[in-house]
Amino acid sequence: MSSSPTKRFDVLGLGCAAVDDLLYVPSFPGADAKVRVTRSVRRCGGLTGAALVTAARLGEPDKAVDALFMDSPKNRWLANGHNYQSARLPLYLPGNGGLLTAVAMMAAGWDGCPDRPSPGFPDNWKWKVRWEGLRRLP
Repeated sequence: MSSSPTKRFDVLGLGCAAVDDLLYVPSFPGADAKVRVTRSVRRCGGLTGAALVTAARLGEPDKAVDALFMDSPKNRWLANGHNYQSARLPLYLPGNGGLLTAVAMMAAGWDGCPDRPSPGFPDNWKWKVRWEGLRRLP
């Protein structure tokens, strides 16, 4: 199934669905203790995985792949699968699992998906998707 030119919507993300509040304190508080916050920073999370799932399930696999390769500071994926944000975050972030789940769903499918191989990827012969051991998502 390829994208239909008659559909009148696009994939759009607006606002923050995932927000991280970073609170800085002078030291880790003991049990039942209170410590004054010296600095706070609010950051928005990257939601590439959610965009992929949404676009694929709406029958827009081309837009799902576009979201996967979108040029954005929060959409950098290293060869080891790490969703790199900055040098200050050298850890596995929630975006990593979201991306892996979304791509697995695009490959294996979901309940009610089109009856074809790798239903979440464009059906335009440009993609050769290989996978094994995955199950359809609900």
